[in-house]
Amino acid sequence: MPEQPPTVAPGRSERRQARSAPGVSVNPHPSGERNRWTVMAWAGFGANDKPIRAHRNFRGTGRQALEFGIELRRKIADAPPDPAKHTIGSWFEKEFLPHKRALADRGDLSPTTVDALEKKYRRYIKPSSLARVLLSKLDTPQGPTYLVRWFTELSSTDGPTGHVSARTLQHAFSTLMCGLRYAMSVGPLEKDPFRKFPRELKPKVGPKGRPSQRSIGLVGQRAMRVAFDGSNMEGELTLALLGMRRGEILGVRLRGSDEDPRNGDLVLDGRSPLVRVRQVVIDAKGGARIKSCPKSETSRRDVMLPAWAVKVLREQKRRALEMRLEAGDRWEEHDLLFPSRGRHRDPRNDRLVGWGAPGRPQQPNALYKRFKKHLGQIEIEGLDRARIDAIRLHDLRHTFVSVLINEVGMRAEDVQRLAGHADLKTTVSRRGFRPRRACGGRARRAARLTPSV
Repeated sequence: MPEQPPTVAPGRSERRQARSAPGVSVNPHPSGERNRWTVMAWAGFGANDKPIRAHRNFRGTGRQALEFGIELRRKIADAPPDPAKHTIGSWFEKEFLPHKRALADRGDLSPTTVDALEKKYRRYIKPSSLARVLLSKLDTPQGPTYLVRWFTELSSTDGPTGHVSARTLQHAFSTLMCGLRYAMSVGPLEKDPFRKFPRELKPKVGPKGRPSQRSIGLVGQRAMRVAFDGSNMEGELTLALLGMRRGEILGVRLRGSDEDPRNGDLVLDGRSPLVRVRQVVIDAKGGARIKSCPKSETSRRDVMLPAWAVKVLREQKRRALEMRLEAGDRWEEHDLLFPSRGRHRDPRNDRLVGWGAPGRPQQPNALYKRFKKHLGQIEIEGLDRARIDAIRLHDLRHTFVSVLINEVGMRAEDVQRLAGHADLKTTVSRRGFRPRRACGGRARRAARLTPSV
């Protein structure tokens, strides 16, 4: 049966005239009260040839009542909402964030990235007046003013979230830009909303300290190895000094690799010992999770092992196998070189603390906390206590890149492949120390890659 909208009774005055749209009828309310309407919506027939319709009373202008009726018809017909009616807040909650979550469920995006986007939206965008602005208004000449007003409100001390740091401003600004440019790419926005945003207002935050302050150099590398010798973190520190990220370290498998099932990701025998980076462990809601693909395609690489690293990792492999035998039936097999111990004994009172089955992947944040705790109990030759306390686990990766370029003289393109950087600019920005004076082409190559101060 073809769809027919309800008939509209003519004969009203212009101000009280009934309005209609396909499947929608708006009539003055029988009470005769001004700006009060009867809205009827009809969306065809459903199961058993029953009509799908709805009846509502509405207060407002006739145009608003008609728009309400159109949305009501979409709702009862389960039709998608009109993109032009999206506010910035509804766009984030109904389109952008679900899209990012779907990418994370498919494995194309890290869940921690989506969690960070949601956190920044709910804390810095949703409470503001910008969240109630229609998306279509950003295409008007006044569009940039809404963004400037939001940014000014956010950066002021009396804003809805109070005073925020420059780095937090940068993160919130990037979250808004990411969501609105996705709207531009799929259709609701026709122009880049940041095309006329004042350049002087855009947050500019440099890295935390110069690269040379984050790198500890070749001397610091050797001192770090001596300081962690014999500790329970010696294996993780070894791979960190070879430029691996913390998630890559915790994802190393003993067996089960697609390329060599006998050796897995860890190859300690033969002429070329190496570690294959093929999976990572990430922090996710509900605990650590194994992700089958690294951060980027270039992160999928082989890390060559020197002789001193082979000795340390051979001992760690023996320790992991012993842990599996001790756990017995409680062991949860994930074939990891650095598995979680589950419950462990507190050295203060010798009681079992913690939770979880042994064998599960470790939390990357827990690895960082153990590193900082051990760092606070040792001394490193050549570094004072303030410098030692400022060292992060990821700084060892910066040191790896810095030493290869500035002290060994390796080409930046080769170091990029060893570090697994997707962009050469990232490698060059992490190089850190100025090179020592050397002879010939090595000094010239290193000088070209070192910033002037």
